[in-house]
Amino acid sequence: MRVIRFFSVLALSFAITSPVWADDADAVLGQWVTADGKARVEIVKDGDVYDGRIVWLKEPLYPTGDKDH
Repeated sequence: MRVIRFFSVLALSFAITSPVWADDADAVLGQWVTADGKARVEIVKDGDVYDGRIVWLKEPLYPTGDKDH
C-alpha cells in the first residue's frame, strides 16, 4: 500500500509542476554572457524550437571584428 501511495503522490507532484516547467523554459530567452566573459550568446525561440548564436566576442576572430575575412 505504501508503494501505491508513493507513486500516487509522485504522479500528482509531476502533474502539478509540469505547467510551471513549461513557463520557465522561456526564461532562457535573451542574451547571456558566458561564464568566462569572453562571449555573449543570444537564445531565441522559433515555434517550439530554441536556438542560440554568438552575438559578441571579447576577442574577435579576425582583426576587422567580422566573422569572415
